[in-house]
Amino acid sequence: MDDKVIVPGTIEYQGAAFQDIVNIKILDSPDIVNCRDDDVFVVSYPKAGTTWAIEIVSLIMNGGDVDANHAVPQPERNPMLESYISRPMLTLMYIMKKIQWLLPSFLHLENYIFVPPIKGLFAFDGMRQMEKLPSPRLIKSHLPYKFFSFTST
Repeated sequence: MDDKVIVPGTIEYQGAAFQDIVNIKILDSPDIVNCRDDDVFVVSYPKAGTTWAIEIVSLIMNGGDVDANHAVPQPERNPMLESYISRPMLTLMYIMKKIQWLLPSFLHLENYIFVPPIKGLFAFDGMRQMEKLPSPRLIKSHLPYKFFSFTST
């Protein structure tokens, strides 16, 4: 009998548990991630204060300018490298957002259904969002060290 417990919302890959929004392509072949020499990574365990650390490092990189830091939503300016949501799921989320706009506000659907802002939906594809950012990029990840590919230049 297998005593392994799989937590809902997670997948197992090479003995490690990941959120089910992880981009399996990165796990299979870490060298597909195009890193730049000036990239800055914040890598931590999930729920270990990653968002706080990202905000602090982002402020340092922006010279302490809080307004510049918050001009762009955090998932867009500091993508989660391994995050990925399929196109059908993105489409469904987009439709749900449109429905929220159409239904009367007295229903307060935002209290029951979380749908991120439409512009923010595309930040769920971490690698694609990362490619759009200018240097230096600040990128967050929960990937274990063994899933990073480093090459010396």
